[in-house]
This record gives sequence, C-alpha cells and structure tokens, in this order.
Amino acid sequence: MNRNSSMANVIWLVAPFVLALPVGYMVFLLKYQPKDLLIMSTIACGIGFSMLLVAKFPSIRKGEFFTLGTKLMSPAARFFYRFGYFLIGLGTFLLIALFVFY
Repeated sequence: MNRNSSMANVIWLVAPFVLALPVGYMVFLLKYQPKDLLIMSTIACGIGFSMLLVAKFPSIRKGEFFTLGTKLMSPAARFFYRFGYFLIGLGTFLLIALFVFY
C-alpha cells in the first residue's frame, strides 16, 4: 500500500464522522430553531455566490463573460468555483427543507 492510497483510506474512514457534525447541527436547527436555519441558508448562498464571483473574476476581466467548466481556471479558482456551487446547493437544500418541514 503506497502513501496515496493510505491517505485516501484515512479520509474515507474519517469523512462520515466529520460530516455528521454539521448535519446533526442542521437537524437540531431544523427542529428547534428554524429562524436560525433560514439565516444559515442565506449566509451559505451569499458566501457561495461571492466565491463564484472570485473564481470567475479573472475570466470576466479577460472579456470572457460566458464560460463553462473549470479548464481555464487556476487550481485555487477551481476550488473556489466548486466550493461556491456546493455552498449554494447546501443553502438551497436547507431552504427547501425549511419550507417542507415548517
């Protein structure tokens, strides 16, 4: 077993425990503090949108207003782009969950 596969195994084993903390907190907020969940959803969407703007800003400065994908981005911009979309999706999911349960 080389080093890369051992690190992948560690991440694969630890990830459910790390992800369980925010999911448990969201369930707690959904049950006991729905107003806080609305604020958290809005903040997640706002941060995600700002991360998308930061990632796309170099493309916009070049005059490329409509580009798809992350081929032309630097690794840091690629991370911001993907994490921004993740946060927007998370915020939307929390908002839908809030509307369904309340």
